[in-house]
Amino acid sequence: MTTDNSLSRAAAPWVGKVLVESLLIVLSILLALAVDSWREGRQNARRAEQALTSFEAEIRQNKAELEGIIPYHRRIQKEIGELSAAGEIRRFEDLRKIQGFQGFRPPFLRDTAWRTAVATGTFEHLDYKTAQALSLLYTLQERVVTTSSPTYLFGPTSLADENIPSLMRAVVFYLGDVTGGDKELQKVYEQVLGYLEKRPGRPR
Repeated sequence: MTTDNSLSRAAAPWVGKVLVESLLIVLSILLALAVDSWREGRQNARRAEQALTSFEAEIRQNKAELEGIIPYHRRIQKEIGELSAAGEIRRFEDLRKIQGFQGFRPPFLRDTAWRTAVATGTFEHLDYKTAQALSLLYTLQERVVTTSSPTYLFGPTSLADENIPSLMRAVVFYLGDVTGGDKELQKVYEQVLGYLEKRPGRPR
């Protein structure tokens, strides 16, 4: 019995030392994981902010491009509608009656920031509301660009003068879609820019 007690007393300091060292090792591992998680969170937040800064700059650029083309779209919509209704466009040459006519010009709208964010997985680090707003904007922008392209109006035989009356009716509807899309996209640009400008942590 005395020998067992002596062994227990001798082992107690060693067991305590092992427990303390084990606890310190566990704490060190947990601290290292916490530091790595914090560092990764900071890096992700930095990437997200860089992406949002790129989005804001690109949206401003696209908004300026769109607003530069809107007056032209509205003017040719009005003039073509009036000339077509009056029966004054009977040949393609008659389109010259539209002052300053430069064809059906779709706006050049960029989507580099969107494609980059998708390719790099940056959307995973954006809050849901922001990602939803940007997704809506670029989906609408793609639709406006597609709708603004006049290629579907002109088939292989549609450029003949005898087709001009039916083609002009299609053009009037086409320009109605174009100007409506322009107006809707302009409004969404303003809304999303307003939201991005108020985001926490935005560089001033």
